[in-house]
Amino acid sequence: MRNRYETILKKHFRTAIIQYRQDAHLTQEQMAQRLGMSLRCYCNLEAGRNCCSSVTLVMFLHMCGDSGTFVNGVARELEEEMAGMA
Repeated sequence: MRNRYETILKKHFRTAIIQYRQDAHLTQEQMAQRLGMSLRCYCNLEAGRNCCSSVTLVMFLHMCGDSGTFVNGVARELEEEMAGMA
């Protein structure tokens, strides 16, 4: 179950950071700096190879100012996943 949660979080986080970066006209390097990580780590997040840490998630949610949309999207997909398992 934990792996499925991680997969869902990675997908939503990946989509959110790419959208935010493009909307803000930022480079990957600028996003990495804002999130306090190396460019390589940031690129791995965008590619969906790694899941974000709790600190990175909180920093991003604070930066984008719309945590409700992100959290609701993750929660909705988790609920759908749970309903499918019942």
